[in-house]
Amino acid sequence: LDENQGLPPIKTISVLRKIISSPFVAKNEEICSRIANIFGLPTVYNRVVDKFSCDNDACEVLSVDFLKKDETLVPLNEIGVKGFPFKVKSFPQVYELSDCVKSLQKSLNSYLINYPNKEEQINEITKDYIKSYFVKYLILNDADFAPRNFSLIINDKKKVAKFAPNYDYECCLCSQGGVVDRRPDILDNAINFIATNYPEVLCDIKCMLLGAVNSTRLDSLANVYKCVPNSNYSEIHKVKNRAKNTLNQLQTKDYLTCMGD
Repeated sequence: LDENQGLPPIKTISVLRKIISSPFVAKNEEICSRIANIFGLPTVYNRVVDKFSCDNDACEVLSVDFLKKDETLVPLNEIGVKGFPFKVKSFPQVYELSDCVKSLQKSLNSYLINYPNKEEQINEITKDYIKSYFVKYLILNDADFAPRNFSLIINDKKKVAKFAPNYDYECCLCSQGGVVDRRPDILDNAINFIATNYPEVLCDIKCMLLGAVNSTRLDSLANVYKCVPNSNYSEIHKVKNRAKNTLNQLQTKDYLTCMGD
């Protein structure tokens, strides 16, 4: 609109429209983006807006666009990153966090070869990936924690790369049906790897867990969605319990001294 007409400025928001066949899965996208935010994990903002007009069962999810001018989104699998932290038929090899990080860094070294601050950027991307692994996979029980569901934000003009906000929550909160075939030592090994190589990230993770557990936001979120059809609200309490148990495990291993515990 012509601003000279004296009309108030109108702001527009770019969104991704995603059509999902299951109303339950669509609502999962919305709920888990809220949970991730409570844990302090950078995340997209998802909202189920209505049923898709072409299909009585499908739902439409709007996801607020986070890309700025000159930025592009590059999925990790497109730069050669491998890694799936549990065993399924299509991914027979089980990758520990250490294996996932090794594959990530190898691919980033090749992809960002002409970037002047490559090592610093790889280090920051790695830290953000580790936090995602811990919260999205270990706490939210993401059954589709695969490289294709994570991306880099690339500004090739400025030679800047960073880890994109987390998205794709369709398969989170999977606690039934044996979808997640997780080995019991996965958490232990992840904690040991982070404590040895990225102790400052373990401190950040502790703060993220404490912030979510000590607040009432998860309980409030469960109450909000309790009366919402197709919502997996009961799993929100399990998320809080997993966070508590993880904090206890960190305490047992004496990994909380970074905060003076």
